[in-house]
Amino acid sequence: MPAKLTKYEIHPSEKDRICVSFKVDRGRVISFTVQYQTQVEREWRSILRFDTAHGHAHKDIYGYSKKRKLRSVTIPGSDYGLILTESLKQITNKWSKMKENFMHQ
Repeated sequence: MPAKLTKYEIHPSEKDRICVSFKVDRGRVISFTVQYQTQVEREWRSILRFDTAHGHAHKDIYGYSKKRKLRSVTIPGSDYGLILTESLKQITNKWSKMKENFMHQ
């Protein structure tokens, strides 16, 4: 049976969204993306992204003024389910502060 893909969005405010996507195979998360974005004028801009796009879990932090990734940080561990849960918890608990920091960079 192929891996099952799940996607959904959380909207903590009218101008903020958290996009979640993950694949599960045989009960284990095998890849994921959790991305926090805010709407600036009419454009959705990334603030923070956790994913497994390069074969390992990492966090990308974006800057407002440069419109690009400021840095990427590897997240240790191989339990993608746990890392996905913690990433989502970090964003949902601190999105307002993250946005404030992003807007002042």
